[in-house]
Amino acid sequence: MSLTSKKLIPLHLIFVSLTVLPSTANTQELLLEVGGGIKIGNTTATNPDPGTIRFTGTSFEGWNGFTWVTLGSFKITGQVTDYSGNTYPTVSIGSQIWMAENLRVTRYNDGDPMQIQNGMIIINFGATGTLHYPNDQTSNFQTYGGLYNFHCVETGKLCPTGWRVPDNVDWQLLIDFLGGTEVAGLSVKETGFTHWFPDNQGCNNSGFTARGAGRWHETGSAQDFKSLAYLWSSTPSVNPLFAAVLTSASSMGLFTSISKLRGMSVRCVKN
Repeated sequence: MSLTSKKLIPLHLIFVSLTVLPSTANTQELLLEVGGGIKIGNTTATNPDPGTIRFTGTSFEGWNGFTWVTLGSFKITGQVTDYSGNTYPTVSIGSQIWMAENLRVTRYNDGDPMQIQNGMIIINFGATGTLHYPNDQTSNFQTYGGLYNFHCVETGKLCPTGWRVPDNVDWQLLIDFLGGTEVAGLSVKETGFTHWFPDNQGCNNSGFTARGAGRWHETGSAQDFKSLAYLWSSTPSVNPLFAAVLTSASSMGLFTSISKLRGMSVRCVKN
């Protein structure tokens, strides 16, 4: 049979049938690995390499070395180690580089001791400044960091060398970059209800990963655990300021403290 006598099928009538295998959320095998540092896919590793990216079925998340955070404008920059040997992941937010965890050091960066109070027990009595444990439980120290009174901040020796306790200007830069006072709280709060009460709506798209450590009141009681994050400003003042994030609100702002004796969280920013 000649070529001209064959019946040809127009190209637009040719179909190809494809079968797409369904993926199971959180069990999908590794899809792509770049340089051993960036992994795209659903991974359930408890402590993957910082920079690992996964798809949850609804959004992409990145591992910042401490927790999974919804991808946004943040950038993992590495880590920093304090005098006590604790290592913290660091994150770039706008023009600033922040620790992605609360400080949990037990000595100043020159080795000097601070006073530590757990209930009625005081260690290093008379040392400058006092450290308290969130909700008055030593077991919360690793997860939520310490609650330091302002006398610790005033020493200028809390953060690792090359880092500092943020002042009012530092906090305002962060708040403004994240959209202003009314919405910045959503961007800094860790997602979920493990370290916040169930009314938490934080998306953590900044990678800041704020947790509800509460505070230590000057009257001698732990307050607002898993409900509020109080973070000192280093700006000198008779009544120093602090940044506050509430579990049930989207806002983040600067407020005036009543007493320097209050124990609050410390988050360091790079010089």
